[in-house]
Amino acid sequence: MSISWITAAALAAGAASAPAGPHLAGEDYITVRGAPLEALAETRWTRTRAPLDGDIAAAANGVVFAARLGPDWAQWRSSGGAETLADWRTRRLLTLSEDGERLTNASLYGETRRRLDTYVALSGAGALEEIDFGEAGVFHRIWLEAAMGLAAQPGALEIEESDHGFTASFDGERIFRADFGGGEASLCEAESLTGGAARSARLWLRHAAPVHPDLLDQLAQGERFPCAFELTVYSPDSPQGRLERWVMHAPPAEAAEESEEQDAAEAAESEAAEVEETAPDSDAAEDQEAESEAETEAETPEPSLTELLDRLASGEDVDADLILRALDTPRAAPATAPAPDPRPAPASRPAAFDMDEALILRLPHASGARLAIKGDDYLETAGQAALAAVRGEISPPDAADFYEEFEIARSTARLAEALLISVQETHHFGPCPQDAVVGGERLTCTLVRDLARSGVGNAQFERAAGGIDAALEGAHRSAVESLSPFVDLEGPGGVAARLLTASALIGWGADGLAARPDLDPVGLMLEAIEEDPLAPDAYWRLGQRFMEAGAPETAWTLYDLGRNLPGRSDPPALAGIVTIEARITELAPQWLPDHTAD
Repeated sequence: MSISWITAAALAAGAASAPAGPHLAGEDYITVRGAPLEALAETRWTRTRAPLDGDIAAAANGVVFAARLGPDWAQWRSSGGAETLADWRTRRLLTLSEDGERLTNASLYGETRRRLDTYVALSGAGALEEIDFGEAGVFHRIWLEAAMGLAAQPGALEIEESDHGFTASFDGERIFRADFGGGEASLCEAESLTGGAARSARLWLRHAAPVHPDLLDQLAQGERFPCAFELTVYSPDSPQGRLERWVMHAPPAEAAEESEEQDAAEAAESEAAEVEETAPDSDAAEDQEAESEAETEAETPEPSLTELLDRLASGEDVDADLILRALDTPRAAPATAPAPDPRPAPASRPAAFDMDEALILRLPHASGARLAIKGDDYLETAGQAALAAVRGEISPPDAADFYEEFEIARSTARLAEALLISVQETHHFGPCPQDAVVGGERLTCTLVRDLARSGVGNAQFERAAGGIDAALEGAHRSAVESLSPFVDLEGPGGVAARLLTASALIGWGADGLAARPDLDPVGLMLEAIEEDPLAPDAYWRLGQRFMEAGAPETAWTLYDLGRNLPGRSDPPALAGIVTIEARITELAPQWLPDHTAD
């Protein structure tokens, strides 16, 4: 796997429309998606785990999963766990928390970039065979490939096919078994999946279990998805290894039909047994006839003790011998309910299909859930301001608003602030056009030339202008020293100063952070977004910071927010994100499949 983020093919990719961003849920999400979430299959699975030297058949730790499979999406959850929707059409990954109170809508590009970065960093881009995980131990590269769902080269596993599935081995040890049903040792309870449901299940499996890419490639060569499978896992969490068994349950209609057939068979068997027990043979019939005749000839039964006492109470004479004989007669046992059938009542469907609230799938709808964004632990109030801006809850300033602010600062001799206001105007609307003229839409761009002439000899203006030039030239230390005095300004001028200072401080590197501990680049950018959440440039700058810090999922949240701001065009840097996304798709097409494929 050759890692080079920019290629000719990627550069040729055209600019895309705004992505389905992190601000969408429910019907708004479906509208932007452009197609309903129509399911191809509703499935239930039980996953059981056991140590490699244990008996998985006797394990009692089964977890039930509900998985709904669509043509270009899949959603799933474990009983009582978080719910996830992977949508390959929109390249989104929606997650509803276990308690149903928090919904996040993240980018699959960010998720995939994280996997790529992890694999490349730990495996040396696939060159290392053994990977040291410190106290957890040393593991062969294939286990990292299984965990990340990525492999530099195919063919690491030995595949052996049979009529009812296949097995995969590594270094002589069987690590996977696919069961399509039909064999004597089959674990299946349902039919294997076929067609579009099988394709969707293969894509779902990448998210649901640590399955090596070779195995998924093998599954893709056939038309079915197994109704049961087993896999071996080695990881820092399971350094001694563990075995996982996944078994798909029969759907409700099929289970009910089987249950009805079982009930009918059991009823017929029970009826036959009763007939056999009660049907007399010829000798028994003669004995029964003789007994009947004897009973007919017998005298009328003597009255019971209760009847005799009633007679005495009414004044009737009663023979004392009758009373004595009645006292010696044993009383009949009280009537009791029939003994319960020791056999368990047949279920109408597997327990996995019970309407358990813990398995109900709701996404993208999640009534009562708070829409959060990936990385909101870091973004805090700036993230909420960004969501409000993207939703159109904040009126975006136009060029005339910036001109008004610019004129107020200029007319009150705050020339440095006026210059910084003109910079923030470009963060909203892009670089000033070369042909900006008086009376045009970008008045601030027209008048900033006059401002430069007026600022000659003004120390504050010259300091700000020198800092801006230094930032453009990459003289990071000079830019920080020149612009940092302006970060406390209020309004758009202060926002521009924070963004420029933070970017220069990041460019200065570790030396800059050590030299200026009073300045927090991320904090400055968050303040800038919180005060002015409608400037796309800020999202690019902060996104880059999170990317460099190894948090691509949060970075893509920022990129997507910046590309969804109403009434704004993407700055060149944000527009270039589509190039990086094209490259990620080239490197990991299995995580970002073509949703139009059959």
